[in-house]
Amino acid sequence: MKKIKINIYEKLRRQNNLTQYEIAKILRVGQQTISRIERGESLPSFNFLKQAHIKLGLDLNVAIRSSRKEFTWVEKE
Repeated sequence: MKKIKINIYEKLRRQNNLTQYEIAKILRVGQQTISRIERGESLPSFNFLKQAHIKLGLDLNVAIRSSRKEFTWVEKE
């Protein structure tokens, strides 16, 4: 099994079994926005965080404390 790095936003998306396109539609943002946030190139807006909390259960305390370069190691099959 190989280990890869993902940030909390990608982890949230994967836990909900969503593609970037699907989560973008749910949160009413562009797919490119999701991609940039997941790669750490952009920080999410307050509205993004609020909608992710309401619609997907994002823990706002974790999201606010996380920096854009903070990643979690996960196992990939």
